[in-house]
Amino acid sequence: MRIRCLKEDLKNACLISERISGKNATLPILGTLLLEGEKGKFKITSTNLEIGLESVIPAQVEEAGRVAVPARTISGFLNSLPSEMVTLEAEKENLRVRGERVSSLIKGQAHEDFPLFPSIKKKSG
Repeated sequence: MRIRCLKEDLKNACLISERISGKNATLPILGTLLLEGEKGKFKITSTNLEIGLESVIPAQVEEAGRVAVPARTISGFLNSLPSEMVTLEAEKENLRVRGERVSSLIKGQAHEDFPLFPSIKKKSG
C-alpha cells in the first residue's frame, strides 16, 4: 500500500476513529485502525464490536493495500507532524508514515484479524 494525502484530512479521520476503537485486553486488534487504499479511495475503519465507523478521505492511491495500526500511536504521531502532505507505505504489517522532513515506522498487527465490517443494504420504496 502506498498513499499520499493531506495531513489534516488524515488526522481528523484518525482522531474520530480513535474514539470508537476499543481498549480490550483480550482483543487487542480492537485498539487498531484499519487503513485501506483501493482504486482511488482511502478508508479508515474502527470498531469496538458494538459500533463501527468507516471514514473515506480524499487521497492519491498509488498502490492498493491494507494495514492495521494502533489508533493512539498514529493519532499522536499525526498531531506532532508539521508537514501538509503525508505518504503512507505498508511494509508487511507495519506502516511507514512520511512527512517532508520526518519519517516513522509504526508497528501494526495482522489486518486479517480485524473484525468484518457489516455492509448496509439499502431498502427500496
